[in-house]
Amino acid sequence: MSPNHDDTFRESVLADFVTVDGNITEDRLRDFSKRYPELTEDFTELAHELALMEKTPWPDAFEVNEEAGRKALARFADIEAEFGKRLLERQPVPFEGFSVKDYRAVAANLGVNTSFVQRLRDRLIQVEDFSNGLLEAIAAAVGTNLEAMRDFLAGAPPAPATRMFKADEKPSYPTKQSLQQALDDSGLEEDQKSRLLSL
Repeated sequence: MSPNHDDTFRESVLADFVTVDGNITEDRLRDFSKRYPELTEDFTELAHELALMEKTPWPDAFEVNEEAGRKALARFADIEAEFGKRLLERQPVPFEGFSVKDYRAVAANLGVNTSFVQRLRDRLIQVEDFSNGLLEAIAAAVGTNLEAMRDFLAGAPPAPATRMFKADEKPSYPTKQSLQQALDDSGLEEDQKSRLLSL
């Protein structure tokens, strides 16, 4: 575009060139170039660009199916609501981020010692031995729900602490105990064990 003309005047003239009758002909190009010779290059470029636009076909528009659109929006809303519900229902992993104080609080809530709580944390007790009542009590003390607690306890015990093994050695993993054995090995009093087993 030619830089040799005042921008405001130039834009005004170019606007007239395009919108006088909506049809840029060679006569009009010649007429405007004669009246404003300093803008001849601008007129020529603009006419060329507009001609290309006229030759470019508009993309085909797809017919809108309003019923399908409504169903898709409704389905999307259902998915979004379900996703939000699951986020709200998502429970933290039992014992995750617990401090020594937290373990002591769980022990106090259950009426046991921290030795038994550590066995729970390390998943060293067979989950089949827990009644629903006992699982609910443990879940409440830990701050989760029954299903999350059951799933956690059903998992494998953590791997042993890293140490050097010979090439033909494999690390040994702890064997899960029965609930009764865990109660006995934790050093609980008889009344404590009886109360837990009665839940």
